[in-house]
Parts: sequence; structure tokens; C-alpha cells
Amino acid sequence: MNLNKLLLIYKKAKSEMEERTHNKKIEGKNISCGDEVTLFLKIEEGILKDISFESSGCAVSISSAFLLAKQLKGKSIEEVKQLSNEEYLKLIDMEEISTSRRKCVLTPFITLRNNLD
Repeated sequence: MNLNKLLLIYKKAKSEMEERTHNKKIEGKNISCGDEVTLFLKIEEGILKDISFESSGCAVSISSAFLLAKQLKGKSIEEVKQLSNEEYLKLIDMEEISTSRRKCVLTPFITLRNNLD
């Protein structure tokens, strides 16, 4: 993903960040840089029916939370649990992100995957 596309996603993410009706709330933080994410999940019969978020941090992390909400909505919990970090990066078109920014991109995904029952 190029920088221009990332910045467009970031602007859209900032305008769509909100808490919507949910039945599960999970929070995560990247302790190395301070990125924080709160995910609001509406789960019905093992399916992620809706995902909304609030996030603070860098443009990469906020964009990742936005893309997570768009790409994983409608997936089963089992599908999400089985996604590897690399598969997630490919899904959101960030597989070529620099090593120094990988934690920023992965914070929302790892937060989600590690907190699904």
C-alpha cells in the first residue's frame, strides 16, 4: 500500500471512528509506541456481525483498525482465530509494511484474535 492510499484510509477511519451497538468490548495497546485500540464487537452465533472501533496512535495503527472492521465483518470467530499475522497483513494490503511499523499494523488484529472466546 502506498503512502497516499494509507493517508486516505486514515482520514476515512478518523471520520468513521465510533462505538456502535455491541455485546463485546476489547482493548489493546502497543506498549512500544503507545497505540491504543478499543474494538466493539457484535457477535451472533459465532459470527462477527459488526465491528466498530476507537483508536489513538499513529496513522498506520488507526488505518489498520479501520481495515480490520471492514475486512473481518461477517467472518466467523473460528476463521479469525485461524488467520496468521501474515495472512491478515495480506488481507488488508499491508504485507510490505516496514518491520518497524508491523506492530502498529498488527495491534488491532492481535487484540481481536487474542480475545475471541
